[in-house]
Parts: sequence; structure tokens; C-alpha cells
Amino acid sequence: MGLGDRVVVALSQFRLAGKRLDREVNEVEKLGLYYVALNPRLTSARQLHELAIRSVERMSPGDDRIKYDNLFNPGDPENKAFWGQSLPAAADLAGAYLLVRD
Repeated sequence: MGLGDRVVVALSQFRLAGKRLDREVNEVEKLGLYYVALNPRLTSARQLHELAIRSVERMSPGDDRIKYDNLFNPGDPENKAFWGQSLPAAADLAGAYLLVRD
């Protein structure tokens, strides 16, 4: 699966996970999608589905957006490591969201 494929599959899985968990997912933070695209451990639809389920479970009550931080368990060092590494190239992706629809 290529980078673009991963992003499209991840967006689909976020929406599907939201429906399965009775949560509305309308937006995804672009930094989270950047993480998905560059993570070599997220190469199958199953891995992306599992990430989507965990991310939706971590969403704040009443929120309809997947935030970058929702991709990680609280205190996960990978969160900070990727953030620091990507900051020079992707700072404008933090806090920016992509609207997703079926």
C-alpha cells in the first residue's frame, strides 16, 4: 500500500470505527494523517482499522474530530518523538483538519 492509499484507507477506517462505536467522525487532524502516511508499521488495512478503533475510543465526549493525540495512548513516547521530528516539515498540519464525508 502506498502513502496515498494509507491515508485514504485510514480516513475510511476512522469513519467506519466511528459508526461502529456510535460516534460521529467528521474531521481528522492533518498531522495525524501525516503520521499514518509515514509510519512503516501501518501498512495493512487491518493495522489501520485497529488504529482507527483505538483513536475513536480516545476521542473526547461530544467531539467529532480525530486529533493527532488520539492516535496514541496517553504518555506514549512515540507521540512526542514523531511530533518533534516532524515539526520542521509539518508544523502547519497541527491544528488543521480535513473534513471527511461518506
